[in-house]
Amino acid sequence: MVCLLVLTCATAWQQPAAAPPPDLFAMTRSGVQVEVSERPMRGALDLVTPFGIYHTPTDPVAVVLERKRDRAWMATLRAAPDASLVPAIETFAENGQVSALIEIAEVAIRRSRADEVRAALTAIEVWGAHFDPVEDGIEGASRIDWLWERVQSEKGLSKLLIGARLASEVTFGQNGVGDRQLTLTTLSRALESSDPLVQRVTLLVTRAQLMDDPRFGARVQQMSLFGNRINFDLAGATAVQLRPTAAREYWVKALMRAEDKTRINAAIQLANHLPKYAPKPFVMLMAIGDRKAPAKFRFLGGSIQVVVDRSDPIPLRQIQFSFSNGGSERNEYLENASTIKAVRADTNLRDLLLRLLMGVSGEDVDRSPEQWVEWYENRQVNP
Repeated sequence: MVCLLVLTCATAWQQPAAAPPPDLFAMTRSGVQVEVSERPMRGALDLVTPFGIYHTPTDPVAVVLERKRDRAWMATLRAAPDASLVPAIETFAENGQVSALIEIAEVAIRRSRADEVRAALTAIEVWGAHFDPVEDGIEGASRIDWLWERVQSEKGLSKLLIGARLASEVTFGQNGVGDRQLTLTTLSRALESSDPLVQRVTLLVTRAQLMDDPRFGARVQQMSLFGNRINFDLAGATAVQLRPTAAREYWVKALMRAEDKTRINAAIQLANHLPKYAPKPFVMLMAIGDRKAPAKFRFLGGSIQVVVDRSDPIPLRQIQFSFSNGGSERNEYLENASTIKAVRADTNLRDLLLRLLMGVSGEDVDRSPEQWVEWYENRQVNP
């Protein structure tokens, strides 16, 4: 009897685990694919999904598909750990594979690569805005309260699906005042949450409501350089939406003299969110070349002095003042300072600036630092 039990257990152990059931998708007449949890009838306009109801009033269901979840990207990472997840993320987003998106986004967050995190979380939020998870009978401003409570209670990245729906339902541009709004007090507390996903939802709502409070705006700017990787790109985009010139000055001053990690963050934010302006500070650092402190030289009608002392992060009060004044063009540091003080770029920062310059210039040309300086000088003469 014991032998029979052992053999039965051994046989069961040797058998491969049952494959998970395929994911179910509804394809509309226009070709949009939506992950569903219940098989809809052909012509259906309201689809039941694992994330809420998907309303498609003018694009009915044409066909229902079953698809085995693609996990080839996992094997790719095992074979080539440096491979990018972005192509797989874009494919899942295009094909409506939201569960697969959440799965790959969790890995992207652990890898902490800015482009992967940005692509994955943005794709989740784009889909989240389309799903309605609110219970029947809850209407009007009560929907905002219900969604906000769910954001705080939901676990994991599903929180972003609900947060994106919330951001799509608040009244646009009212600065937290009136119906269908989250108040400044609520958002300020949420921005200080220990949960970076709650902070990210707060940024989504901030962009929709166009919050105009100086202290709140200053905290968003701080997050763009010192926040969690989950919020890095969205904090930058939000800072520019609220006060573009104030964000510009904050990032430029950090790029010139902050600690190395902060300088890298500032360079990325400038390239991603102010690409037309970014070449100016980038090339100024390139112009320093191998000069050592306290060298001082002329560049494009101004003076640059090489220094070694780093400037501390700008105090919150000073950022608030800049936000209040809008960081106006009249206060542009790179134009109006009698002498621009900058720390020479180390190898990591210099290599990053070279890559970013290729991107913001739109020219797939591999140039040396000296050639980029020449490129910028020629562009000023012949814009």
